Amino acid sequence: MIPLRAPAPDEERVAFVIGGTTISGGMKVVCEYANALREAGAYVVMLCTGPLSGQMEWFPGQKVPVIPFREAARDWDTVITTFWQTNEFASGLSAKRRVYLVQSDERCFYPRNPYLRLRVAKTYRQKNVEYLCVAAWMKKWLKEEFNQNAELIVNGIDVNAFASAVPLAAKSDRLRVLIEGDANSSVKNIASALEIVRGTDMEIWRVTPAADSAAEEADRVFSAVPASDMPGIYRSCDILLKTSRFESFCLPALEMMAAGGVVLAARTPGTEELIRHGENGFLFEQNDTAAAEKYLDMLRDPEIRERIGRQAAAYAAGCSRDESIRHACSFLLPGQKYKQFFKENTEAGITDEETLRQVFLNMPEAEGTARRIQLCNNDLLRRIKRVCDANGIPFFLLWGTLLGSVRHRGFIPWDDDIDIGMMRQDLLKLKDIIRDDPVLRLDMAYNWGLGGICWKIRYRLCDSFWVDIFLYETFEDDPSEDRAAMIREASARYQHRRLHAVRRYYHTRKPCLATVSDPRVDRLCESARTLLEKELPFLGRGDMLILSPDANPQLAKPPVPYSTFFPLQKNSSPFEGELYDTIREPDLWLKSLYGDYMTLPADITPKHEAESMSRAEEDLKKLADAGLMTF
Repeated sequence: MIPLRAPAPDEERVAFVIGGTTISGGMKVVCEYANALREAGAYVVMLCTGPLSGQMEWFPGQKVPVIPFREAARDWDTVITTFWQTNEFASGLSAKRRVYLVQSDERCFYPRNPYLRLRVAKTYRQKNVEYLCVAAWMKKWLKEEFNQNAELIVNGIDVNAFASAVPLAAKSDRLRVLIEGDANSSVKNIASALEIVRGTDMEIWRVTPAADSAAEEADRVFSAVPASDMPGIYRSCDILLKTSRFESFCLPALEMMAAGGVVLAARTPGTEELIRHGENGFLFEQNDTAAAEKYLDMLRDPEIRERIGRQAAAYAAGCSRDESIRHACSFLLPGQKYKQFFKENTEAGITDEETLRQVFLNMPEAEGTARRIQLCNNDLLRRIKRVCDANGIPFFLLWGTLLGSVRHRGFIPWDDDIDIGMMRQDLLKLKDIIRDDPVLRLDMAYNWGLGGICWKIRYRLCDSFWVDIFLYETFEDDPSEDRAAMIREASARYQHRRLHAVRRYYHTRKPCLATVSDPRVDRLCESARTLLEKELPFLGRGDMLILSPDANPQLAKPPVPYSTFFPLQKNSSPFEGELYDTIREPDLWLKSLYGDYMTLPADITPKHEAESMSRAEEDLKKLADAGLMTF
């Protein structure tokens, strides 16, 4: 029994929800991911919703505990579901991030049960779930049928383990055929494979997950084989015969190819993706036993077997498990590599500020879609700079963007949005100027969940990328009155009036919705602003600075002297290769927000939810097609 311990405070808590612990190619992939994430520093547990028979000792090096689902904790950082039914169980768990590892179109398991097929299909339509798939055809299928943008991590294997394995038995002139799979599964179609080889003089080996009724038809049978023993079996056989009605990836075929054997398989999405007919294996149409028998007879020729096996091994050599696992860890634990990098570079205990600065400066960048989102947002920022510089409109970096500038000279690697600040009167000038810009637009965005309205600059072409603008105003302080409290209270009323105005015309309570400026809404908001200024006659003058009532009141901070921000330090904030203006005392302001900001935060999680990432990928293509961005 693998002991179950409590997670440490700084560990990412990851739960794989599995349906059972029996041997299968899909569960082997799950075990590889789970153990790799554990090695990467995460706290990983497998939660079994079905019968629990052991700790999956058949997987070599298995160190991740498996416990009954009912005994599991309910709060996790990441929950990864692995079979359609596990999604239904996982809905009762709390998670910051949800990932669905799709290894098949599982509707194929229920060809005569439309009710179950509909339940399976429902799991492919989930919102705020990230989809992960193991074959290119699956990525295409999920997009075309369910409009899901899945992360593709092609399965890999330990090529050397199969290429160098010692055979269990030496090959002979008598052709040895391996038939692998569960005879009790209609999808595996083992009966057809036995029909093809029945009556031949070939030696038949069978690998089964458990004892089955077809065992007596084989010369040698292996049941519940540990994964570490499979390379020797493949190396002992000349041909792997697969007659499955459906294979999503067909890991056994890739393993046989790595062992230098020949795969003869029925056409399925998975086998067609691996096998180039006549080059590194042979394919036949479903249920075409005559064609299968013809190819089997052809493979009696040792020269053909040697040629096909050599090309199969060359193909398999490019399917590295290490690369697959690295990709999986990067996708499933996007913050872990930064934690590991920080730990490795501060192990000596040297934590002076200059050393820490170098550590942050040398951290690896974000990858994939996250990096492309960063580049689009940065392109917006550069365009804003050109417009503002040309029209004498000052602005400055704020929040995480300023922190990224000071610490990384660009994006915080696990962040992707951009925040800038400017005085309210300068936004009014920018609003008029940008109205006719062919690329940029200025939106008022309102958020029912946070109860506020803010401004964003986006591309006219799409909605997925933006720069948030935070407005500041001065006010005249008076020691006899708590004017900061007066501003906060009046701001709440002002925001309520504006939200009411927006709702009158858009009739929505979505968590966040951006709108292109509407004259009717503008007029109502301007009336609300006039009323606010009557309530706060001291607003807009004086030497104290506060976040404008136009900004989200939940982000309000205590007022600071105007001299904390101004005059701005010109071109002193490096960000992704460009210089921007900085507030006068950035260190003081950052410490007031983040404390000791030269330490790594405990919580490093992806910025975007799955639904946002999905829309972003579509909008990235729009920008590329329009020639605005190239990647």
